Amino acid sequence: MGIILALLTSLFSTAQNTAVKKSAVKSDIFLVAWSIGTFSLVVIFPFFVALVFWQGMPEFTKEFWVSLIYKTPLMVIAYLCYVKAYKHGDLSLISPLLALTPAIILVIAPFVINQKASIGGALGVGLIVIGAYVLNFSASKEGFLKPIGKLFRDKGAKYMMLTASIWGGTSIIDTLGVRGVRGSSLQAGVSWAFFTSLVLVLVLTPFIIRKIRMIFKKTERKKFFMSGAFMGMAEICQMTAMTMLLAAYVNAIKRFSMVLGVIIGAIFFKEQDIQNRLTGSIIMLAGVILIILSV
Repeated sequence: MGIILALLTSLFSTAQNTAVKKSAVKSDIFLVAWSIGTFSLVVIFPFFVALVFWQGMPEFTKEFWVSLIYKTPLMVIAYLCYVKAYKHGDLSLISPLLALTPAIILVIAPFVINQKASIGGALGVGLIVIGAYVLNFSASKEGFLKPIGKLFRDKGAKYMMLTASIWGGTSIIDTLGVRGVRGSSLQAGVSWAFFTSLVLVLVLTPFIIRKIRMIFKKTERKKFFMSGAFMGMAEICQMTAMTMLLAAYVNAIKRFSMVLGVIIGAIFFKEQDIQNRLTGSIIMLAGVILIILSV
C-alpha cells in the first residue's frame, strides 16, 4: 500500500508542477504560494474532519509540535523558491533537479533518524550529479564544465536547487512530525499534511491580503485552484506513505515526476533540448533508485 501511495504522490506532484508553471509566469510568487497552501487545505480538511469523526482526535506529542515549528520557516522559504523556479525556468530543466532531494536526505538521515548511507547510496548520488551534467550536455561543446556552469547561471535552476536542498531537510522533519501523531497511519499522515498547509497559509496571508482578489478572477482561479488541489492530494498520499516506508524510499518514488515533467515540458510548453534533458532526468532517476535500493 505504501508503494501505491508513493506512486500516486508522483502523479499528483507532476500535475501540481504543471499547474504551478502555468500560474507562476505572470503572477506574484507570494500569491501563488499562498494559493497552493489554501487550496491544498480545501482538499485536506474534509479528510481530516472525517478521520476525527470516525477514529477520534489523535494525540499530538511534543515531537509533533517541535517538528512543525522547525519546519515552518524552511517550508515557507522553500515554497517561495519553488514558485520562483517555475516562474523563470523551463519545466523540463528544473523538474529533474528535484532528484537532489533524496541525495540530501541520504546525507542528513544518519544524524537525525538513524538511516545509514552505503556505497550504493554514494554511487546513486554520483549518478544524480552526472545526470545534472547531461541536462545541459549540448553546452559541453563550449567546454567540459560549461553544462554545470550553465545550470548555475539559469535563474530557475538555481531556485530549484535551493528548493530541493531545503526539501531534503524538511523531508526528515516530516518523518519526525508524522511519528509524533499517536493514531492510525492515515490519521498521522493527514494530520501532518493538514497542519503544515494551515501554517503555510497563516504565515503567507499578511503578504497577499491586498492581492487576494486576483485569485478569484475568472481567467486565473482554475490555475490557482489546481495548483493547490493537486498538492493537497499529493500531501495526503506522501505523508501517509511515510508512515509505511522509509523517507528516502517515498521521496525516490515521488521523483519519477521529474521525468514526467520533461515530457510535459516538451508537449505542452514546446521547450527545447528535450533529448538531453530526458536523458539526464533518466540518469538522475537511476541514481535515486540506487539510493533507495541501498537504504
